[in-house]
Amino acid sequence: MNKNKKFKIISKKEINMVWREEWKKDINSNPKAFWGQRLFLEGYLVFKKYISEKAGQIILDIGSGTGRYGVKFAQDFPNSKVIISDILEESLVIGRKLADYLGVKNAQFQKEDVLKMSFPDNHFDVIFCDVLIQHIPNYEAAMSEMKRVLKPGGRIIVSAVNYWNPHTLYKFFLKLRGKGYEYNYEKSFKKKELRKLFEDFNLEVVGEDGFYFAYGLFRLKKYYDKFFRFLGGACNRIVTKFIDPVTNRFVSRFFGFEIFIVGEKKKDDDQYKIKVKNSGIVKLQFYNDFPDGNLVIAESLKSVPFEIKRIYFVNSLHNQEAIRGKHAHKKLEQYIFCINGKFTLSLDDGTVKQKIRLDSPYYGVRLGPELWHTMIEFSPDCVILVFAGDYYNESDYIRDYDEFLKYIKNNRNDII
Repeated sequence: MNKNKKFKIISKKEINMVWREEWKKDINSNPKAFWGQRLFLEGYLVFKKYISEKAGQIILDIGSGTGRYGVKFAQDFPNSKVIISDILEESLVIGRKLADYLGVKNAQFQKEDVLKMSFPDNHFDVIFCDVLIQHIPNYEAAMSEMKRVLKPGGRIIVSAVNYWNPHTLYKFFLKLRGKGYEYNYEKSFKKKELRKLFEDFNLEVVGEDGFYFAYGLFRLKKYYDKFFRFLGGACNRIVTKFIDPVTNRFVSRFFGFEIFIVGEKKKDDDQYKIKVKNSGIVKLQFYNDFPDGNLVIAESLKSVPFEIKRIYFVNSLHNQEAIRGKHAHKKLEQYIFCINGKFTLSLDDGTVKQKIRLDSPYYGVRLGPELWHTMIEFSPDCVILVFAGDYYNESDYIRDYDEFLKYIKNNRNDII
């Protein structure tokens, strides 16, 4: 790969190639050297305070890089199981060496792709993801997958390089000189972007932090070595010793080289937990072929548990105040999917009401008989796809809510 090319979005294969070469440089390094690096020393204690010390936790370090954070967590939380994973074997080789060096026995190393992990749903108590999503152009897909494997009530920590740090100036200077960034693709995040990512996935934000403002200045030493080394060192001492202690770490939290958000998966608001009767969830097969698209497969009488006789879709939902649906069926079975964007599905079985935010192309909700449903709060890019188990039949529709309540009172089938 030509590093003199201008900054651009590249393929997963190219991203992996960049980091494979990076980790090859570190494979034969002295393990002791990894613990003394200032970026790690500044960051570890900040991250650690957001992880509970309760015994029996399962902690995932995804996109572990050198693995030093995960290995150190394993050492400091000896009664927890820590799974350290990365898409590259070269990364895991380094992590295993560090684990052997510290003598930790509760760390497990596993090759995983954050966009398509092998772990079951609701598996981890803590997910730690340090400066990974910034290298993934479709980072929303990574967030969706991390939420999937996080337990309700579990905690997720996601960090990224900070847009409001001198590091952004460093990348700007590289661009002016016609040089590419050494790690090629990297998105710098603003705090509000990270926070919105958590909110979009219905994760409760319980913490925001950051650290090591001066690291972005040290990177500028490529231009004026002595000046930026001096400035970086001076700023680091001033910020950490004088400003942060009396301002609740204001500079580090908002202008640190790394910023991060801590979120929790809500216990009582599981996105796909069905409470109404005559409904349920189907999950379709999903293959991520980034950057060449995603493949989602639905098979009649297999992943969709009936013979599909009708397919329809709804798009061009630019009116975000629109209300669609507003009816029930007497006998019809359907599954509804949001294959692009997001919307809110409201379900009502006559006794229990529920709202579900659909934002995944491979999770579908069953619209069984005698279930009143409406669709609201559409994103402009929303596309809704529905599989129906029978042909269109107007006599099967109940379009008046009072008539619906009367019908289910007299004809309740209680099909679960």
